[in-house]
Amino acid sequence: MLNGPAFKSVAPVYGELVKEHVTLFERQINIDKKDMDLEKRGAYYLFKSHPRKFVVSSRPLITTLFYCCFYHWEAGDVNSYSSTKDLMLSSVLPEDSIKSPVKLEKDFKLTRKQFLYTALAARTKLKKWDEVEKLLTEKGWFKSKWTADIGMDIVVDVLHRYSATRDVIQKYVKLIDDLELRFKMAAKVKSYAVAAEALISLKDQQQLIKYREKIPAVEATVHSRIEKALSDSSLRWK
Repeated sequence: MLNGPAFKSVAPVYGELVKEHVTLFERQINIDKKDMDLEKRGAYYLFKSHPRKFVVSSRPLITTLFYCCFYHWEAGDVNSYSSTKDLMLSSVLPEDSIKSPVKLEKDFKLTRKQFLYTALAARTKLKKWDEVEKLLTEKGWFKSKWTADIGMDIVVDVLHRYSATRDVIQKYVKLIDDLELRFKMAAKVKSYAVAAEALISLKDQQQLIKYREKIPAVEATVHSRIEKALSDSSLRWK
């Protein structure tokens, strides 16, 4: 029965869900309307270099977040521009804060992991490496340190999936603390030097010999490093 005790106990929950869906849909409609106008007027450079392939209306929340992280990373952040001209060329007008990824995160109570994963994917797809680094860096009193709430192995997986450059992937795969996991991910993304060094640090001679067979001959430096390690009598293998 819709008026029974069980329904009454869950009605507030369903009510909040419906309210959230309506709020999201209204925002999506506004985003599409404003972006279609920018697109028609040719007023936004990113729509020229990366034409929109879909509208966000009725899309899932995470898809909408990805869209905003991709096209409107700076939305609402007026302080990041040195002039009104830069603002006009780089992003949407500041009053278009409905497009702000950070506002989307806050308004819909997304977790830090959801935001970080989605933002990382979007900025990687645009090859914005400085912004990727900022996403993964936590500033302290005296220095910055690497941090990844989603795990550095997940970071590497996202970078690989969205076709980051080899140098960028290698930079982050080195930051995986667990040596076995570092080897696994390095082998997956074909970061041969990092994978070999992980096995050497693990003192896993048998695995290193097996892995050597999978490394292309053109990776002469890596082969040389492996041969040097295998012939090093000071190393105590497992």
